[in-house]
Amino acid sequence: MKTFPTDGLRHFVSWLLLLPFLTATAWAELAVIPETEVSTLVSNATGETYRITVHVPAPMPDAAVPRAKLPTIYVLDGLWHFARTQALCSGLAFDRDMPPVMLVAIDYPVSVPEVLKKRQLDLTFGTAAEPGPAGGAPAFLRFLTDELTPWVEARYPSDPVARALAGHSYAGHFALYAWAARPEFYRRVLAASPYWNPALRAWLETDAPVARRDAPLPRARLDVSSGAPGREYADCTLSPELVEAVRAFERRGGVGTELRFAMYPDLKHAAVAHTIYAHGLPWLFSDQPGRVERLTWQSGLGDAPALK
Repeated sequence: MKTFPTDGLRHFVSWLLLLPFLTATAWAELAVIPETEVSTLVSNATGETYRITVHVPAPMPDAAVPRAKLPTIYVLDGLWHFARTQALCSGLAFDRDMPPVMLVAIDYPVSVPEVLKKRQLDLTFGTAAEPGPAGGAPAFLRFLTDELTPWVEARYPSDPVARALAGHSYAGHFALYAWAARPEFYRRVLAASPYWNPALRAWLETDAPVARRDAPLPRARLDVSSGAPGREYADCTLSPELVEAVRAFERRGGVGTELRFAMYPDLKHAAVAHTIYAHGLPWLFSDQPGRVERLTWQSGLGDAPALK
């Protein structure tokens, strides 16, 4: 019978004992997204502490010249949407369906139950669907525009004329509010399955300020999309009322926004975010005039026509 030398057996056993740790280390390295930095900021506007994750993509291998500043997407609910959006934007840039972009994800360095409470306050205008604090959207917008964005643009190659904002559910609700409240600030906005409440509707219809421009602004784009209508999350589904309120504000406010609405009838509230981002982000960054026709309207919202 063959036997292991004593030293060989000792090394073999040591390797077995180390295997779980080596495997865990390998998986941990796979989970880290390159070219990403994480910081913590305390806001004077809200009094809240935020975790900020910034991703600056490496230049494409065939880049002919060094690039200058990058379009930047501010990703709300970063805890859930940063990694997915980074992977998606990387693939879209590789396929030349959108330019390489910087990502700035915003979330909270606390447990998930606390995140849910804090996001409900920060992301809602007026009321929320669940009990608890709400209505903090104006203060949170001041944090984004007056505190976070200057901090980002002083440290990273972010193009101030190519800012975008993307959010889903409560964050989609906030994106709609930010589009109307600061039309000169975010030129590209994606509002995925936006929570729709009477407060936001009344504000858009009567109280939202009309844009004042000393000079023409670059053409803006707004994508508002959702999954299939249903009893659950019915207030986060596109409706003719929401579509008309957005169109009416655009007519009244004159902010020069190209609008795209889409409904994806085979997907529900949570899962549809993947599809909305995959279709909406390339359109937001496309200068091709026919792109909207190729991507728009996948379900009949009553008699609401597709936009031309």
